[in-house]
Amino acid sequence: MAFLCLVVLLAAGFAGFFWFLLGVFEQPDLQTVAVTPADWRSAQQKIYALARRGRASLGRGGGGAEPTVLSEGEINAFLSRHLADAADLPLTAVTIRFRDDATVEFAGRVPLRAILTEPPMPRLVEMLPTRWLERPLWLHLRARARLELTGGRQRRYLRLEVTHFWLGQRRLPAFLLRLIVNPAALRLLRSPVPETMEGLVVEPGRVLIRTAS
Repeated sequence: MAFLCLVVLLAAGFAGFFWFLLGVFEQPDLQTVAVTPADWRSAQQKIYALARRGRASLGRGGGGAEPTVLSEGEINAFLSRHLADAADLPLTAVTIRFRDDATVEFAGRVPLRAILTEPPMPRLVEMLPTRWLERPLWLHLRARARLELTGGRQRRYLRLEVTHFWLGQRRLPAFLLRLIVNPAALRLLRSPVPETMEGLVVEPGRVLIRTAS
């Protein structure tokens, strides 16, 4: 009887693990954003204008300028070309959505082998078939965005505080993100921004950036 119970428990555990593992390869329930070449050009122009405004305002005072508004389409067009290099991850199918309460939602595909690099994950990698390691899975995050001031010179950072984390359609505790994903990619959760940035407001479908004039 005890042996039978043990067999049942082992079978249930294996089935549960297999169910979880299949789920990490499923696409999350996050609607993609339609992007056009016009979004890419507009994003380039606005981001260049922000950088130019920041350089021009260094060393002089002044009131705040009109906020720069970036739409979801513009942000997705820009990050789809630059995020993979910045994160040092082979990300594809990147999607960014802006929600209320300063919430940012992100999803992107990455090969399984590219994220299971931190101990103790390499031991798990050794147990998986090679073909599984090359399969792309979905990273899905939900985070709150805020502007962080630190240091004597009031250096500024864009801080993304992760509140929800999924692999595919399987939700995991948010702290596991730091155990699974390469630290080089996680540094993007706290990115330096120009000293002239004075505020960041996330609204449904867009983000507003306030800078010194």
